[in-house]
Amino acid sequence: MLQYLIRMSAGTVLTKAIELITKATEEDKNKNYKEALQLYERGLEYFIYSLKFESQEEKAKEIIRARCAQYLDRAEMLKKALKENDLNEHEKSKKQQTGETHDAKMQFKKNPTECEKTNAVSVEGSDNSKMEKLLIELECPICTDYLTVPIRQCATGHSVCGKCFEKLDRCALCRKEFTNSRNITLESLAMKMEYPCINKDAGCSELLSYDDREKHEHICSFGIFQTRCLMRGCTFIGDIASLKSHWLAKKMSSKMFLEVSSTRTKLKENSFYVNLAESFGQLFWFKSKTLNNTLYFAMQLIGKPEVAQQYYFEVEINLFGSSEKKIILTDSCKSIELTDNELFQEDICCNIGFKSIAHALVDGFLKYTLRMSKKQP
Repeated sequence: MLQYLIRMSAGTVLTKAIELITKATEEDKNKNYKEALQLYERGLEYFIYSLKFESQEEKAKEIIRARCAQYLDRAEMLKKALKENDLNEHEKSKKQQTGETHDAKMQFKKNPTECEKTNAVSVEGSDNSKMEKLLIELECPICTDYLTVPIRQCATGHSVCGKCFEKLDRCALCRKEFTNSRNITLESLAMKMEYPCINKDAGCSELLSYDDREKHEHICSFGIFQTRCLMRGCTFIGDIASLKSHWLAKKMSSKMFLEVSSTRTKLKENSFYVNLAESFGQLFWFKSKTLNNTLYFAMQLIGKPEVAQQYYFEVEINLFGSSEKKIILTDSCKSIELTDNELFQEDICCNIGFKSIAHALVDGFLKYTLRMSKKQP
């Protein structure tokens, strides 16, 4: 049954639920019951969210409900057993405290070097375990990615990332309304943590600061062609071929851009548009953004940063509805490692003021033609 759920869950919250429960059962088998309990509880939260808000076949829903009942029973059993064990250990430690302290001191005197080594390994393992637990708490329960600043809260206290806060009216876990308050403590922790690369399973052992995560993941040698879907709220991560299939499967009014494409952009302040473009056997992100009465255009190659400069694009805007009077903006393609904040700068990507294109608007929309080109060697 679990294999059926795995086939049904690609790129969804259900994927995260299965991942957590799988880890929980492994810890359970290894008798790491405290860790197992925490993972069971987290996994159950994701299962419940998936049942409420993700489209599932009826067969999948029945399996999820049955699994939830099974894992909930096991979690309650572990919780009860751990509570009883804590009480027993507390009584036992009182009786043995004096004797154990004496034994530990004698052992240290006999072989101080060996004791120091053992203690160092123990501390290191403990720190790694604590770090992993903290990272689990820094996952957004909606998109399952690590929380990004600003971190918002609902009335119950559930924290979500800024992106999910913008697209939801209520908390997806408890259905309570969101407040205007931010979780400042969690934000401070998020900014100080070190995060594993998304290519960790492929062999990358880098630990990255909050600010360096996105840059590194675009250029990581263990997954140079791994990329994220830029559609807001989408959790997809995959290779270029999978990205194209994923994007084409979305039900959107605008189709993927080709070498020459005609499109339009709504000219309103603080808007952002992104679409996938394919040309010369390469995939690109085409982006436009309005900020401070200025329209920005940018194209980023999805691939190795050093290859981006081989390509450029043109945006052709017709004025007064005439094909003879036009404005043409030209710029080279940029590296995928640039963040949006770095990209949308006047000296980085091509841009034009609202006043200059006012006569080109039709019902508030700017129509233009996009052309992709490759520089001659």
